[in-house]
Amino acid sequence: LYDLGARHVHYLSNAYCSKEHIPLEVSSTDYIKYKSDITFVGGYEKARAEDIYFLAKKGFSIRIWGNNWHKCNLKHKNIKYEYRAAYGLEYAKIISSSKIALGFLRKINRDEETTRTVELTAMKGFMLAERSDAQKKLFKEGIEAEYFIGRDELLKQVEYYLKNDKKRQKIALNG
Repeated sequence: LYDLGARHVHYLSNAYCSKEHIPLEVSSTDYIKYKSDITFVGGYEKARAEDIYFLAKKGFSIRIWGNNWHKCNLKHKNIKYEYRAAYGLEYAKIISSSKIALGFLRKINRDEETTRTVELTAMKGFMLAERSDAQKKLFKEGIEAEYFIGRDELLKQVEYYLKNDKKRQKIALNG
């Protein structure tokens, strides 16, 4: 940015809202409404859709909240598209009702972390995100969050953490 003529450049990392991105004890009604083994809250991107479809074909149930998922032509009985974004306390209810919250990086933006990185952990959700150095600096791998690169590792992590509730819950609380 300096090379382009900017005189004052400041790096501002991602943040969360301490009034909305909170862990919730959801009611039984809300739990039934929002529950999912695997959740993704975020906009459509082809690579994300392909990874989610891969998990669905392996037998995992996934629920997706976000914009532009109507563009996705990958349909599977194990994927439930909500076709709308989730914000605020509804977002917190979704994460609090989910076992695994996926965190994908947007390739076109060359993301190293996203707002989801800090939001999911602030809500005490179990974040399974694409591995990056920036995210690993924020949250210790296997202690405060979990990471993956590629579908093989994604599958391995999902299989492991859906079978290991106590370990998954401890990591979520540590985050």
